[in-house]
Amino acid sequence: MPVVLSGQYQASPKRLPIRCATADPPATPPAPLPRTSRNLPRSRSSSGVKEPAERETPKQPEDPELHAYARALEARLAAQDVAIEEEVLMHQDIEKRLAELEEGICWRDSQLDATTRQLADMWRNTSEWQQRAMRLEEEIAVLRDALLERTTEGEKLKVHLQAQQDLQNDEGAMASPKPEQSEP
Repeated sequence: MPVVLSGQYQASPKRLPIRCATADPPATPPAPLPRTSRNLPRSRSSSGVKEPAERETPKQPEDPELHAYARALEARLAAQDVAIEEEVLMHQDIEKRLAELEEGICWRDSQLDATTRQLADMWRNTSEWQQRAMRLEEEIAVLRDALLERTTEGEKLKVHLQAQQDLQNDEGAMASPKPEQSEP
């Protein structure tokens, strides 16, 4: 039959108390510990000094079952103390790791914010460059159209000038007498 403590046990001031309920109460309840001068309730005398109160219960004979039960409780208490210390160390390790993770998350969040700002700036710059490129393309289209018009006008003027030169050459050829050929 497993022995389970009832009540509280606190291993150190920093540790949480562990409460254990009895699953099966022992067949005979343990006898109270014998009272000594250290654990007797004290009463105050008229001088204000604490004095041990008189014993209320007579000393009981030692029971080997009681000693075995006390040793079992002490062994269980020692085992629980070791388990508590291990759990406290684990808890401290987990707290440390959690703090490191939270610090890492904060750093990652700041990096993410910086990257997000950079990306927003890049998108804004990209948008500005796209708008500028569109304006330049429109200006290039207007200039191309103007160049084509000027080229067309230049071709027309060239054709017109050529026609006038041909006309002048034809008129000059008709107006000037043909040189006569001398006969031998």
